[in-house]
Amino acid sequence: MELALPITCLTVPFFSTTQEVIQNMETILCMGLVIGSLWLSIHLAGKRQKRGKALYKAYQTAIATGTKAQAMSCGQAFYKFSRNGNLTLNDELSIKKDISSMP
Repeated sequence: MELALPITCLTVPFFSTTQEVIQNMETILCMGLVIGSLWLSIHLAGKRQKRGKALYKAYQTAIATGTKAQAMSCGQAFYKFSRNGNLTLNDELSIKKDISSMP
């Protein structure tokens, strides 16, 4: 069974003017840029979270099995990463407390 379409349906263009074509292309381009920016933000945030987890794990391992110097170094790296490069007095005190409880 064939489905016959009237000839007039085939002759009507999807976009009626060149201006509409340009506007739709601009819209598609803007949507692509927005979606790409969102994807990049999410991707970079995921990488940062993985790095933070790895630093925390290294710090905890150093406290459990390493030397005090290694624990201090790993602790400073972890807290600097957590604070975007700035180590606070409270961070130093936390590291010192953790090191004092080492076996």
